Amino acid sequence: CIDNDARILEGMRLLLEGWGCKVDTASGSAAAQAAGAATPDIVLADYHLDGETGLDVIRKLRALWRADIPAVLVTADRSNEVRAAANQMDIPVINKPMKPATLRSMMERMRRLAPAAE
Repeated sequence: CIDNDARILEGMRLLLEGWGCKVDTASGSAAAQAAGAATPDIVLADYHLDGETGLDVIRKLRALWRADIPAVLVTADRSNEVRAAANQMDIPVINKPMKPATLRSMMERMRRLAPAAE
C-alpha cells in the first residue's frame, strides 16, 4: 500500500491484515522499493503523493520487479485525465471514499487474472 497519509496506511494495513494479507506500506517510490525484497502480489496506490503520483510509483515498481505486477489506484481524484492515465497502464481505479467490499472484489478479480498473465 502506498499513500502519503500515515493514518490511511495504518487503516489499510488493519483492513488487509484482517483479510489475511501480508502488508508492506510506503509513502512513495523510495520507501516502496525498500519495503520488501519480494515482488508484491498487488500494489494499492493513492494518486496524489508528495512529489510524485501513485502511477509514477507503480511504473517504478514494475520496472524494478516485473511489468505485469497487478495494481489498483485508490484515489479521490475523479478527473478524466487520471482515469485515462491509469487505463493506459491497465490499472483499475477505485474512488475514495472506498468501500472495503469494492476493494476486496477488485483484489479477487486481479488475483484471478494474475495466473493468466504469467
